[in-house]
Amino acid sequence: MKRLAILLIIVGILLPAGLALNAQDGGQTDAEKQLDEVIRSLRAALAEAGRKGGAKPITFELRMYDVRALVTPVADYPVESINLVPSGGFGFGAFDEEEREPMPFYELDAIVDMIRENVAPESWDELRSAGIEQKRGILMVRHTPAVHARIARLLDELRKKAASQVNVEVKVWRLPDAALRSILGAESASILSPAAEKRLEAAVAKGLARLVKSGSVACTNSQRVGLSDVGQVSYVQDYDVEIAQAASIPDPIVLSLREGLVFDVRPTLAGAGDLVVLEVRADTATVHRPLGTIETPVGTIETPHLELTRIRSTLAVPMGRAVVVGGALEDGDDEAVLIVVKPTAYRPGRRR
Repeated sequence: MKRLAILLIIVGILLPAGLALNAQDGGQTDAEKQLDEVIRSLRAALAEAGRKGGAKPITFELRMYDVRALVTPVADYPVESINLVPSGGFGFGAFDEEEREPMPFYELDAIVDMIRENVAPESWDELRSAGIEQKRGILMVRHTPAVHARIARLLDELRKKAASQVNVEVKVWRLPDAALRSILGAESASILSPAAEKRLEAAVAKGLARLVKSGSVACTNSQRVGLSDVGQVSYVQDYDVEIAQAASIPDPIVLSLREGLVFDVRPTLAGAGDLVVLEVRADTATVHRPLGTIETPVGTIETPHLELTRIRSTLAVPMGRAVVVGGALEDGDDEAVLIVVKPTAYRPGRRR
């Protein structure tokens, strides 16, 4: 480029001088001929420099990228836990943990920083025509076609990760404690090996284990969702006595308890998607029958016995493997309640 500039300066000085000499005299002296030769040589050198060393102009394009799917908050849908002590006459209450506000997969500023730091990082400051503007989930990017291609690939990868879905299957089993220990094996590992799953199937076939509840719930990556499979049991808690015309009339106060399964989970894919971190909150409740009773002068009061198993756990699970998240022994017998979950995932662009 420096050589090209010097040639331009020389041509600019010598060319007017040669034209002036030709104008003063119709003929050409030897000096004028030499000057013409120099000018022709400079023009040839200038043309050659333009062909070989001339830099091509940089082409900039303005493109818009819609990233609203990446920055839209994802709402959680947890379920209510089962309360041992009825709240307001119902066997439901809020989980102890405080729920978070809906959050997006990525913040818009974080996406802009990601592009600037990973796609031609030096060009954003060195090239005046390069830049990124953002408005309402739309990125307006001005750069070269090659850089635009790299930005498009980066955003495609972010979209694939955000579009990943996780399905969590949950099953509640009841089985004798001895059968449970036999299924888990000597190591009593929480993640069921293929051999342990076969032993569980054999226990089911023999009638040693029976399925109490089952279900599945699907969600996007890092979203909290819940599954509820419950029934209602009504009972007479007390009586209001109304007195009218010298007679007392007992008015029963009827309340309700809930029994069944409440399952709440937040799965988060880790690494290449071969591992998932599960934040599990599960309640299983059973009302013992027949209900207990107390005789009073105004009538019979029922005293239900609610047996509640409550689990709060966070664990890492290989994708597609069954894991025991918890269990408990039933009172009065040697039978255990066992909760087993199995996560599977779908990631766009990958073979399942």
